[in-house]
Amino acid sequence: MKNPVQHFDDLKHHYRSHRFIVLLAGLIFILLAQPISELMGQHGVLIQVLYILLIFLTVYGLSDNKQHMLLGLVLGIPSLTLNIIGMAWPSATIDVWNIGLLILFNLYVIAQLFQRVLLHTRAVSMDVLNGVASIYLLMGITWALLYMFIEVMQPGSIGFSNSKDAIVSWSTMIYYSFTALTTLGFGDVVPQNALTRILAVIEASIGVLYLAITIARLDKLYDRRS
Repeated sequence: MKNPVQHFDDLKHHYRSHRFIVLLAGLIFILLAQPISELMGQHGVLIQVLYILLIFLTVYGLSDNKQHMLLGLVLGIPSLTLNIIGMAWPSATIDVWNIGLLILFNLYVIAQLFQRVLLHTRAVSMDVLNGVASIYLLMGITWALLYMFIEVMQPGSIGFSNSKDAIVSWSTMIYYSFTALTTLGFGDVVPQNALTRILAVIEASIGVLYLAITIARLDKLYDRRS
């Protein structure tokens, strides 16, 4: 009969073997849950907390040493704390710091994922493909955070083409970000100043380059296996 330590080690090994499908499923759930919570009149703070916990879990799955884990905790714990504080005492200052820390946290996770999924991978697998898709979704979320940061600092930077007074919500920023990332083309939500316009151009360029680089890398790995 296995002792608790062995059970934990088995669970940890099983999770690390399927970490990217867990991340991908979690990201899709959060992207769907956020607008639903807004439609129900909720602010979605709980969704943000769940998102941070999901990223924490990802950091744990990616960390091969204590230094990586420690850096992830240093970036993630303050953001989680600010989210909880923001639930009790809403404040624009807290929002700015929280969004800024989340951007740094996301960038760290994306860098770790990119290194693990594309640079160090030796064969194409379903877990690798899940990791590639997770990076893409995290890129869109990170850009949405950047746009929200700008909107908080300078209201009116992003708005609706048919209304100047409508409130730009978090789900709207997600919609706007993925519109740029996928080069879908702007419609009802548009950039309102030079900074957000050039950032949209940069995001669209990064989205196209990421897909091109990823396809080339995976194709090379597939040919090597063949």
